[in-house]
Amino acid sequence: MIIKHLHSDVYQISVVVKEIIYGNTVVDKITGWDQVQFTTLKLRCTDCTVMVFKSDIINFKNVSQGFEFKAEAKEWRNNVFNFKKILDN
Repeated sequence: MIIKHLHSDVYQISVVVKEIIYGNTVVDKITGWDQVQFTTLKLRCTDCTVMVFKSDIINFKNVSQGFEFKAEAKEWRNNVFNFKKILDN
C-alpha cells in the first residue's frame, strides 16, 4: 500500500508479504526482463509486488509470509515496485 509519494516515481510503501517468489518467473524470461536484471525475490502483497535485487537481499534473508515492513521504493509499472531501502517504523 502506498503511504506517501516522495518524488517523481518514488514512494513510501507499507507491505505485508503474502507470497515469496525466488528468482525470475517464466513471464520474465518470455519478456526478456531476466536478461536486463535478475530479480532475486518478488514479494507479493495484497495490492502490489516488490522486486528485490541481489544488492538488497541481505534485508530479506529471513523473510516469510506475514512479514511486515515499510520501504522506500521506485514504481516500475502499475503496482510493481523496485525496493530501494527499509524505513524505520
